[in-house]
Amino acid sequence: MRIIFILILIFLPNAGWSFIDYKYLICEIDNPKDENLSIDKRFLFFTINKGEYMEEIIKIDRSKEKIDISKERYKNGFYTFDDNSIYFKERLFFRKIKLNRKLDRKSLKLTTHNNDRFETNHNCSITNMADYEKKIFDNITKLKEMWKINYKDNKM
Repeated sequence: MRIIFILILIFLPNAGWSFIDYKYLICEIDNPKDENLSIDKRFLFFTINKGEYMEEIIKIDRSKEKIDISKERYKNGFYTFDDNSIYFKERLFFRKIKLNRKLDRKSLKLTTHNNDRFETNHNCSITNMADYEKKIFDNITKLKEMWKINYKDNKM
């Protein structure tokens, strides 16, 4: 019993601090086509760790009577890199990959191509976990305030 307790004390700190290796990217769209693009469409949030990535977005759920605004895991997959760029590849099972994303390592510009046609450019910044979560929380708060002011009780 004592050996199990000692092993738990040895491995618990390693498991607790395993999130340190993560890199957090906040990407904001650069020169949007529509100047009135809402906050939920302007930002992409990436978590990167050991060859895998997870993309999160802010989602507005209008299916219920009350509007629900939350962050949602949008895509995940793996990434590869060379000297100049990082390439994000989606993990898909039943359909062909349409979006090709490339992050320039020096300028941190994320370029998205849809079927080899240019789609968007995002300016990214590397942050820590606290700033990453704070930015998501701030964007959700702004959207909730905007919905509260503009659409009272789901009415215009």
